[in-house]
Amino acid sequence: MKTFGEAIRGWAEAPGRRRRLREATVFQVWDAAVGDVLARHAQPEHAARGVLHVVCDCAPWAQEVAVMKPDLIRSLNALLGEGVFRDLRIRISTLPPSMTAKDPAPPPWPAPARVQKWPENLDPHLTRALERLYRGTRPGGRRRGSERG
Repeated sequence: MKTFGEAIRGWAEAPGRRRRLREATVFQVWDAAVGDVLARHAQPEHAARGVLHVVCDCAPWAQEVAVMKPDLIRSLNALLGEGVFRDLRIRISTLPPSMTAKDPAPPPWPAPARVQKWPENLDPHLTRALERLYRGTRPGGRRRGSERG
């Protein structure tokens, strides 16, 4: 009688399954293969029979993926095993939230009302300049973007 591990190993080694398992691994290695910047705008959608389907969030990123296609296939095959992917197909759509969750929005800039007090040992000229910056005024009381008149 086989152990559970041996049965699973035998199932995974069956013809065709090894390739499908390596294709499925693309979801774990995608960011490492393509880099963080590209991964924020393009994600693998599904893989079958050596073809990886990628969804991009806009046309310029889809074009970038299309230009990089041979390099991406080479990089993925280097990580997953030679010959796993032979083609890459691209479509444009909004990325599902689960795909973009790793890229949280930056924290908002603190509003002037939230800044209570500057450190005591700060230079007074610097303190005034920072207060003007937070209020959005220039020296002389003019608002930013206002023309001299």
